[in-house]
Amino acid sequence: MSQSHAHYFFKNLDTNSSLRKKCFSCRTKAELFALLKENGIEFTPDEFEQEVILQLFKCQTEEQFDNVRQKELWFRMYG
Repeated sequence: MSQSHAHYFFKNLDTNSSLRKKCFSCRTKAELFALLKENGIEFTPDEFEQEVILQLFKCQTEEQFDNVRQKELWFRMYG
């Protein structure tokens, strides 16, 4: 697993519409992680949480903060 993969996923969720659509179609966290693994993106939930903290630390505007929180909440929706 890799923190750099969590960073890649986090950043590309906004810019890669194909990846985003595939991820949003997943119904469970296991399904999401299987999809990501198929696409060469492997990370743990803890690595994602670490990326959230890093991204929140970097926020300079309320809009950036809201964007990070939306991704975090979406990811946590899978339980």
